[in-house]
Amino acid sequence: MIKRCKRQWDDDVVNEVENAANLGSMKGVYDATRNLCNDWPRNITMVKDKVGKLLTKDDDVRKRWRNRFAEVLNRPVPTDKADVMHETPALRRSRLVPSKKKKLERLSET
Repeated sequence: MIKRCKRQWDDDVVNEVENAANLGSMKGVYDATRNLCNDWPRNITMVKDKVGKLLTKDDDVRKRWRNRFAEVLNRPVPTDKADVMHETPALRRSRLVPSKKKKLERLSET
């Protein structure tokens, strides 16, 4: 009984999509397709703890995420200096962007 009702509902929505497409109503096609697919984004409801045990309660999941981010983000400041390459001399703007005079010369050549 439930399968038959579901199939009938699917067929009705498909007919609605076809009718909307024939009328050129893209909004109707989109709405009916979204209604048919019904694929909403899912929230993460379960997370594993450090040992590998599955946490399903909201409070436990929040605590696990809080601990995880505390581990990742709260690191000590590095003691070694970063090895940064020396800056290259800045290119002059005149080399990169042709002047108005040069642009006019090029246009007059063609």
